[in-house]
Amino acid sequence: MVRNFLDAGTLSDRFFSLLVFLHIGLPLLLLLGMWIHIQRITRARTQPDAGLGWATLGALVLLSLAKPALSQAPVDLGIEPARIGFDWFYLFAYPGIHRLSPGAMWLFLGGSTLLLCALPWLVPKPRPAIARVDPANCNGCGRCLADCPYEAVLLQPREGARSRFKLAVVLPDLCAGCGVCAGACPSSTPFRSVDALATGIDMPQLPVGELRARMERAVGRLAGGARVVVFGCDRGAPVQGLEGAAVAAFSVPCIGMLPPSFIEYALRGGADGIMVVGCAEGDCEFRCGAEWTRQRIDGAREPHLRPSVPRERVTVLRPYHDEEELLEAALDRFRRKLRATIAAAGHAPKRKLGETTHA
Repeated sequence: MVRNFLDAGTLSDRFFSLLVFLHIGLPLLLLLGMWIHIQRITRARTQPDAGLGWATLGALVLLSLAKPALSQAPVDLGIEPARIGFDWFYLFAYPGIHRLSPGAMWLFLGGSTLLLCALPWLVPKPRPAIARVDPANCNGCGRCLADCPYEAVLLQPREGARSRFKLAVVLPDLCAGCGVCAGACPSSTPFRSVDALATGIDMPQLPVGELRARMERAVGRLAGGARVVVFGCDRGAPVQGLEGAAVAAFSVPCIGMLPPSFIEYALRGGADGIMVVGCAEGDCEFRCGAEWTRQRIDGAREPHLRPSVPRERVTVLRPYHDEEELLEAALDRFRRKLRATIAAAGHAPKRKLGETTHA
């Protein structure tokens, strides 16, 4: 590139064709690489949220007005300029070449690139516990397959007498341990009249049966007015600090693991209100858990919260991980609203969880 500017006769159209290739061809190759990459990702999101997109555009416009990138004077090969503005974005390597050597700079850049590529393997995360299928409770409905954010669930024919039914199968290499599949399973309802609640697909670190038992014990201990059960996410804003005499809090691997029937079950068993705390939009660790939960509560996705459940006793929040004060303030407002609702409607006695259940 430098040799093209040594003499006016060497600066030809070939040089500008090279620039056209660099500015158009390479981005097209990068776009091809991105397209190949997202083929292995389910439900890939390639566009930012509207708010983030407009905020980024506005920041770039303000930056361009505050410190615009100006062109330098037209080239004249017969004049040696006294001062040239240095473009650190494109020419950052040249100071290193001048200070060290071309070979050392290539080694540094190549080594840095390899280090960045190797980071996922240098700091590995422990493998999560994968979902387990219980053939005795799986009816092959396919809801776990439809809701899994990573296509880690397949349906295959059963063997034996029930061969006309399908059976869910979990692919261990793709399962992220989120539990969204357990929240989608129709057999994950706490109303089932069985002592040991087992569902078609479940998470070993927190089975649905254990979640029901914990909730029954916690709701039974609630005292005072405006009793609230809070369901939160391990990766979202922490909800354990909200617990008190009238508040019970539970955290699951992903809020998408919460079956909507648990909301109705807690209300019937003594809770006055339910607060569901998911991750903020675009901030869900498992991509779809918070959105699937919202759709289930709104009745737009199966399994949905039954229309008979009073919606004024259920609130859904999606704060960011560090917005604990916002969460506490929202809980206070929700409890004040519940007190007003209870005072207006009168307090009806409720049975305790676990006294009577039905299939």
